[in-house]
Amino acid sequence: MTDFKIMHIFIGVFNVSYFFTMLSMKLFLTLVLFISLFFSQSCSHKQKTTGVKNDKTQIVDTVEENCTTAFFNSGEKENNSQNVFVEVDGRKSTLAAFIDTVTAGDDRLKEFVSTGLFDLDGDGKKELVMNGYTGGAHCCDIFHFFENIEPNTYRHVGSTFAGDVCPVKGNTFNFYFFQSLGYFFTCYACGYSTDEYTPIGDKAFFSFKYDKGKLVIIPGNAKQKEYLIANLKQLSKQPYKKIEDDGMDDGLRKEYALTIATYYFSFGKDMGDTKMLFDKYYTFPDATKVWNELASNLQYIDDNNDF
Repeated sequence: MTDFKIMHIFIGVFNVSYFFTMLSMKLFLTLVLFISLFFSQSCSHKQKTTGVKNDKTQIVDTVEENCTTAFFNSGEKENNSQNVFVEVDGRKSTLAAFIDTVTAGDDRLKEFVSTGLFDLDGDGKKELVMNGYTGGAHCCDIFHFFENIEPNTYRHVGSTFAGDVCPVKGNTFNFYFFQSLGYFFTCYACGYSTDEYTPIGDKAFFSFKYDKGKLVIIPGNAKQKEYLIANLKQLSKQPYKKIEDDGMDDGLRKEYALTIATYYFSFGKDMGDTKMLFDKYYTFPDATKVWNELASNLQYIDDNNDF
């Protein structure tokens, strides 16, 4: 991982499509939507689904915060970050200096940094794990993993970016997609739900582990694949609505994106296979546009993470 990539990640230069170009408009529309919900006794379909999805997102955010806190509380604390050294791209510095670099010296961002020592893969050597936050709107969280190479010295071997990463048990981490796909053709808080369709919510994740200096995806199982296919079948039965002039919809396309992204990363990261699955269940007139946008997002997540 290059110095530029590390700086790029931590200072929040995050360019998933629609994030910057639509952000101010989305925040404004979200505020308008909140005000209309507050003063109105009746709800449109979009307003109803926004509330449901927002609850799901809050659940993921809360779970991620709780499990991350519990994880670092369980680890061994380094005695002094000035006496711990890290090697990144062949360059050695103190851990304190590394934290200062990747947070651009912002004391507010340093408050979000957690570090700990863990023997993740059971080889008798403890890895250094670091978690931080870029300070952007709804994004972005990051984990850094370092392997021990000599006493008090650790080499950087991998990172995760723009995912709600939840350490769940032992050496298993869940990567949720809400940070990366929250603005997929809709506002971050908006979502889709009907009497017939329940949002994917906290099932939109894949798992990975640390193994001998690498972050390795844990393949999904048959039960997960069955659920994802069933979810796509239900989505394909939902009524089609055009994308509005502001570039947003009622949250349906984000449900597709969350489901497809979970499939892509859980079952081999095969873009061709994933495209066939998308084509089978997304048969609406704007399929080409939506797929191109989704494929770009999947590639971005892949390129900016080390699993």
